[in-house]
Amino acid sequence: MELREFFAEDAVKLDLVGTTKDDILKELIGLLGLDDKNEQMLFKMLKRRENLGSTGIGRGIAIPHCRSLVVSKLRVAFGRKRDGIDFKAMDGQPVHFFFLIVAPRRSRFPTSISPCSARSPSSRRNPISPTASSS
Repeated sequence: MELREFFAEDAVKLDLVGTTKDDILKELIGLLGLDDKNEQMLFKMLKRRENLGSTGIGRGIAIPHCRSLVVSKLRVAFGRKRDGIDFKAMDGQPVHFFFLIVAPRRSRFPTSISPCSARSPSSRRNPISPTASSS
């Protein structure tokens, strides 16, 4: 199984326009193509998760995630905000890259993302630039 199997082409947005955490979450949710009721429900669940602790893992990356009845299979959306926003990341730096992960209630996928991956030696050797072009 490869990560790209969970992305739909229209679930990627390289120029997010939101300026707040809520704006970005709503924009990412919008990429999943859900109806209004399900978008609202998913937003509430993600807000509840963010209230437990920010999913901003540092190094410009946030991975908002939850389990939800609004999806029947794992769904992933990606967004980039060139200027970055305050997402209350662990390192206090602005977040530029957002990976939204929504898993069905009953799934074999993990429900939490470890922030340890952001601190691995390999990630320190390969910095990510929010202005890098996608070729």
